[in-house]
Amino acid sequence: MPFWNSDLDLTVAPWFPIGVDYKFVSINSLYSARLKNVAALSFAVDSEFLFMSSIRSGYVGNFLRENLFTINAHIGFNLGFVMLLGYSQRIESLIEKILQNEGNETVMGGITWCVVRRGRMLLGNLKSIALVSEDILFDEEAFLVRFETALSETVSKGGGDSNISYYAEKFGYRRFFIPYETDNPTDMNVSRLLTEMEFPETKQATGPSPEISFPFFVGAELILSRL
Repeated sequence: MPFWNSDLDLTVAPWFPIGVDYKFVSINSLYSARLKNVAALSFAVDSEFLFMSSIRSGYVGNFLRENLFTINAHIGFNLGFVMLLGYSQRIESLIEKILQNEGNETVMGGITWCVVRRGRMLLGNLKSIALVSEDILFDEEAFLVRFETALSETVSKGGGDSNISYYAEKFGYRRFFIPYETDNPTDMNVSRLLTEMEFPETKQATGPSPEISFPFFVGAELILSRL
């Protein structure tokens, strides 16, 4: 899977329990049972449903779940679709198959680094996969149905443990970020050297940089409050 040419900067609520987290999967049921299932199944394949933004759902996900239930809230959305998942080799393979089966370019996927902040304080930097669509009429529900089905089939075939999310919620999920937890440093250095080659002849042999441009999004924010 290619890399996006930019990182993502995500600001979380001041009370967000990034150290030890409880009910981070089941709380998605306040929005829909499908999102809860997607969150649980993602966790079963060594990933996590971190964040989703769309014109229909606004900002939701494990990292921004306060938008699912707060009354006085800043509700934001992008005119398009973004879904952010924690990186794992299994989720990468699964998403590649999904995008191939889509048969069009309405959804693009790539690897990026997600910088998590609380205000100005850096909380972590984690490797992730971002799914993006610039189509303002993108049918997120149809995509989530396909994504949930693919996750369920992978787990049922022995591609993950469906009980992980239950025990993580019951005893607490401890988040921590290790820069190379999903990478082989030798492979990364080889890729970096190939990417940074400046000779035209070498570029002809190795091909272009394995990066794709992150699309431009038009965002909006609405403030709701009690009178």
